[in-house]
Order: sequence, then structure tokens, then C-alpha cells
Amino acid sequence: IILVSINQTTIMELNLADVNDIVTMPLTTTEKYHKSRDRSSYHLFSSYFYHQFKELQEEEKVRILREEGIWNHAVVDADDSSFDSLNTVEVVSCPQKMKLAGMRWCALSEDKKMAWSHRATEQNNRPRTDGKIVIIPTSLSLPSLMID
Repeated sequence: IILVSINQTTIMELNLADVNDIVTMPLTTTEKYHKSRDRSSYHLFSSYFYHQFKELQEEEKVRILREEGIWNHAVVDADDSSFDSLNTVEVVSCPQKMKLAGMRWCALSEDKKMAWSHRATEQNNRPRTDGKIVIIPTSLSLPSLMID
């Protein structure tokens, strides 16, 4: 999957060129240790998206948001001689990243959304790793092990 701006300039790449890549890529640390077994396809997609977006320089993030019509902050070009602490440069906000992720998700083809859905199903069906007992093994329910 390639994430690009509306005018097709390079923005960032998730290095997932096709549906098979989405389904077969190795688990990230977040996915591996995530306790929820109810994650959706959008949860997984947005997690990858945020990770990739985080890797960009702040100027590149602002450029992407401007091209997408999401960035609406005034540009502050303060040099050392005119710097005012009340006139600071704003950084990309979480709602802006969320809106961009949502736009990217909506732009995905149905087959890629289905691949993310398949990945989510596979992850939700993994055995628990947090030590929660789901079923008591038969060997532990023998009468000889019961405490009076």
C-alpha cells in the first residue's frame, strides 16, 4: 500500500505493495503484545499509518496536511531577532493525524481493506499471551486436587 497525497507527490510508503504483503507481514511489537482480541481492520491500518507518519520530519508532515486541506494553522517564520514566545510554531495535532489516517483508509481499495480485515481476524484469534486463564485444564479439575 502506498500512501500519497492527492497531487501524487511522494509522501510516505508503508512498503505494502499488495494484499498479500498486508496479510503476511510479521507482527509488530505492538501487535504481538496487544491484549485486545477485538481489534478491527481500521485499528491495525491506523497503527501502521501513525507509525509511518511519526517517522517524517515536522516540515514534511505540515506539507502533507496542507496538500490534503487539513492544515489550517498560520505559518510562523520567526528568526532569532524577532522571536516572541507567544508566536510559536504549532505542531501537528492528533486530530489532524486522525483525519489524515481516515482519509487514507477511505481511499484504500476494497481488496486492501479486506486484507487488513483478514489480518485483524488472524490477530484476534491468536492465543492469549497475557496469562489470562480462559479454560481450566481437565488435569487441574480432578477431585484429588480439590482442597477441602
